[in-house]
Amino acid sequence: LTPAQVEKVEDELTVNKVEVTYHAYQQIFPGLTDAQDAVILQNLKLARNEAIDAESMSEKSAFFKKYKIRMEAYLTGQGYNVKQCYRVFVAKQKAEMAAKKAAGE
Repeated sequence: LTPAQVEKVEDELTVNKVEVTYHAYQQIFPGLTDAQDAVILQNLKLARNEAIDAESMSEKSAFFKKYKIRMEAYLTGQGYNVKQCYRVFVAKQKAEMAAKKAAGE
């Protein structure tokens, strides 16, 4: 791949990461108000825009780490127990995977 093609792939991965991250936040933090959801999406889009301008995949990932820290602080301020929400989400995911495995999927 040429450098331009690599950059295009990295940018596409960054855009896809925005969608996946946004949907994960909606599952991890159920009951978000429309206003809270809008703040999360706006900040995620800002992280995406900054990441697309980054030079490397590691630099792109750094913007999402900053985003995660910023969103955790925001959600804590909104009354969410962020660590507990993560634990519940992970436990649910593990239970779903175990059920699929037991069903032979």
